[in-house]
Formats: sequence, structure tokens, C-alpha cells
Amino acid sequence: MNAIVLKGLFCLFCLFSQLGTFNNVCRPGELYDSTTQRCTPCERGTFNGQQHSADKECTACYQVQSANHEVVISECSATTDTVVGCEPGYFRRQVSADDPRGGQCLNCTVCRDNPVDAYEARPCSTFSDTVCCPKPNMTVSVEGGSSTCDKPLSEKPKTSCRNGHYLYVSRTSGRPGCYPCRNGTYMDEDHHEHRSCKNCSQASMEDHEVVLENCTSTGDTIIG
Repeated sequence: MNAIVLKGLFCLFCLFSQLGTFNNVCRPGELYDSTTQRCTPCERGTFNGQQHSADKECTACYQVQSANHEVVISECSATTDTVVGCEPGYFRRQVSADDPRGGQCLNCTVCRDNPVDAYEARPCSTFSDTVCCPKPNMTVSVEGGSSTCDKPLSEKPKTSCRNGHYLYVSRTSGRPGCYPCRNGTYMDEDHHEHRSCKNCSQASMEDHEVVLENCTSTGDTIIG
């Protein structure tokens, strides 16, 4: 048997394997038909999200319960189940990330009804409740699934720079930082918040000026 024939048989084996003839493994969105010994698409209203063996049936798509304030975010497909959300004024709390069907729609918290945390720091969204804080304009940090109210922006310590540096705020992260003055500029103030350094003075030959001391990052040119 020559190499060409062997190659042809190998490719044929691969084709049948993909169709499920030899290994009975079907792709996501498919069901194995024992009559035809082929993988066929899941019927409308059912899905299969994983590659699977022949004994795996397609699962019926989840049907939202309007009486429980559920709404469809994304329709069921051959490979994914229905993505469920809630009506306005409700958020969906999942029992487990591995079981999206186990959630329930709950009323969004109204901060003004809370005598302690009466200020809304983060609005209610599809999968999370409103975050209420005791003061206005507070920021929210999330860690381990729980939300914490931080100090208002006005109470947070500001970044200040020492002499010889200027303050720069990143456009992407919003984080401030201090950077050295560039050549030809200086900053003689300490603990400041200036966004740029000052330009060094230049001696004027027309006025018969001479440089006594060159400009440094912390001091201007001394001219005589």
C-alpha cells in the first residue's frame, strides 16, 4: 500500500471521526443520531454547550418566568442557554456562577429609604444591587464579592510634588505622579500641585545681561 493511499485513508478516518462515526463525539450545538450514526444539530429550543459523547442529549432552553420579573437578555442558541435578566427596578442574584438558572430577581435597594446609608454611590444594574453609602460622592471598591464605601474624593489626600518636579495625571488610569522637570525648565516650589514646570529665564545680550548661575531643575537662572 503506497503512501498516497495511506494518506487518503487517514484523511477519511479524520472526516468520519469528526462526524462521529468512529468516536461518537459531537461538537457543541450537536446531538448524536444513533440511526444515521452522525452528529446532527440540536433541535430549535434546545442547546448543547460542550463537546460531548454520544449519550449526551441537548438541553431544553430556559424559559423566563415573567411572574418572577425575569426578562431575556440574550436568546438561546444551539450552543448557549438563554441569558436571563430582570425588569427595571430589579437585579438578578445568581446562586452559583455554574448554575445561571438558579438565580432570582430581587428588588433594587432605594438608598433614600435607608436612615444610615442614604446616598447612592453605584446604581442598581443587571446582576448587582444598588450600593448605598453614608456620605455623598463616595467611591466604591469591590473585593471578594462585597462592596465597600471609600472616602469621598474631596477627603482623599492629594498628590503633591517636591521641587524639581511637576504633577502629571495619566489619561488612561487617572493616577497622578511626579516627574522631573525637563531641560530648560525648573520648579522652585515644594509640596505643590503644578502640572508643569516654569521656563528658565534667558539673559538678554541687548540689555548687556550675563548668566551668573545656570538654571537648574530647582532654581531659575541667576542673571547679572
